[in-house]
Amino acid sequence: PRQRNKKPTLTSSTSFFEFGGGASSSSAGNRVYSTSRQSHIPALVSINNKVDLKSRMNLRGYNERLNAAESVVFLVRVIRAMKERLQIAIGNIDNHKNAPDSSRVELFETHTIAICRELRMRTFRTISALFIAERASLIKVITSCKWDVNELTSRHHTYIDKLVSEIRDAIAVVGAHGHLPLRVERFVYREAVAYIMRVLVHGYSRIKRCTTEGRASMSLDLNVLRSQVARITPNNHLKDMPLWEYANDFVKAFYLPEDDLCKWVAEHPGYSFSQYHNVALLGAGVNMRTKRREKFLQRIESVFKGGEFARNRRAFTAAIEARIDEFAMDI
Repeated sequence: PRQRNKKPTLTSSTSFFEFGGGASSSSAGNRVYSTSRQSHIPALVSINNKVDLKSRMNLRGYNERLNAAESVVFLVRVIRAMKERLQIAIGNIDNHKNAPDSSRVELFETHTIAICRELRMRTFRTISALFIAERASLIKVITSCKWDVNELTSRHHTYIDKLVSEIRDAIAVVGAHGHLPLRVERFVYREAVAYIMRVLVHGYSRIKRCTTEGRASMSLDLNVLRSQVARITPNNHLKDMPLWEYANDFVKAFYLPEDDLCKWVAEHPGYSFSQYHNVALLGAGVNMRTKRREKFLQRIESVFKGGEFARNRRAFTAAIEARIDEFAMDI
């Protein structure tokens, strides 16, 4: 006999991805499903075994992921088109008078759209990470470069060439699957490069030893990456590089003196504490004696935990979510 599971309840406090034990969410969209206990959800659909989610030749299923995301958009449009008919149908068969028929349909529409927006955005954010082969390997290459040099160089590091090559290959895969709407194409490319810039900052923050000439070499790498990526990307989507200031400001922060760096930390809330710690340790604090360095690092930590930083971080996060929601709302 079939087991009867407790039906999930609709709320506004839980992510769709928490439903049934899925991945949780702390930001995107309204949160729409919860259950008092983990329910068994039967596998109603399964992926075609011919779909390759591992090969770099097709960006690990880029086309299938994109089609899935845009199919969600189509689903929302169908629901909107059927809204009037749903209201009529519910009015004919519904014997419950706890709520007006129109409000029941409105509730269904609202929650469905919230789920679809969140699912679409999560899919696109996953696609953005497919443009580079391995995040860990890129970080390893960055940290293995020699940054404690004493001479300026006019040659960028080889990891930039590898990154540009991977982006070029990814663009070729995207183009081979046909033209995307410009709005979707722009979002895909910009999210991909924004992901790469975040990985670069993480890699730079893992470096143990670096001189002023090494920082200049980082700036050179970023400038070469920006110019080459802008040249190979279609439709000028990356003429203004996403998160360019985010990466460039991180590199420039190593040149700041103690007081200016504390001010910079409060005014630039987009980094992790370990990244601020690295800037302080290899930047202003590199030539300090042990006790003074410890006090300086404590000062950085107090700024990180302070009210001004918290306010700036809330504003920073809201700006990012607004940019993402602007795309997600287009359904």
